[in-house]
Amino acid sequence: MYYGLSTPKNFCENEIVCSNLISVYNDLKIKFFSKEHRPNLKGVFIFVENYNEFGINKRFLHSVSIKDKQYYNSYPCVNDITSIVCTSKCDVNSNENICCTKSQRRAICYYRLARIHWISEIIQLANNNDINIKIWSKLFTDRTTGQQNIRKRFVWYKNGLANFVIIFEEKYRNEKLYCLKFVTAYPVFGRRAQDGFLNDYQIFCNK
Repeated sequence: MYYGLSTPKNFCENEIVCSNLISVYNDLKIKFFSKEHRPNLKGVFIFVENYNEFGINKRFLHSVSIKDKQYYNSYPCVNDITSIVCTSKCDVNSNENICCTKSQRRAICYYRLARIHWISEIIQLANNNDINIKIWSKLFTDRTTGQQNIRKRFVWYKNGLANFVIIFEEKYRNEKLYCLKFVTAYPVFGRRAQDGFLNDYQIFCNK
C-alpha cells in the first residue's frame, strides 16, 4: 500500500513508452473506462466520452500527459523514481514524446502514468467518506468556447505523499444533476496548486 492507495507502477528504462501506455490503459479500461465496471460517485453516474485517438480514450491521454515545461518551475517527477525513465522532460517537441500526446500539444508524463490507476480507488474511498478526501464544486468559463457557468467537481485525495485529484464537469437536466462528465485526473504537485485547491474548498464549505 502507498498512503492508503495501491503502489505507483514501476517502469524500466529500456521499456518502450507506447507499450507502457497501452498496458496501463488496458487495465484502466476495464476498471474505469468501461461503463460496466465504472463506479458511481456518491450515487451519481460518471460519464466518459468515447472519443479515441490511436485507439486510446482522449480523456486518458489528457490525464497521463502534461503541458509544455515552460509552465513549470520544476519537473513533477523531480523527486520521484519516474524521473529516471522519463526522457521527454515535459517537452512537447521532444523526439521521445509520442504521437498520441503530441496531437494534443502535450508531453507524455511517466509521473502521471504511474498513478492514473488511482482513479477507481479514490472514487471508492470517496463513496466511503474517507477522511483524506475533499470534494467541492466551482464555476468556470470555458476558455475555448466562452461558455459560462460550467460547474466542475473536484475530488482531491491527499495523504502523505499520495496527492491526486479527479475533475468532473457537473451536467444538469431540468436544473437537476444527472451525471458527472469525466474531465481529467492527475497527481497534484507544487504549492501553488495545493494552496489554490485549499482556498477553493474553504470557499465552497463557507457558502
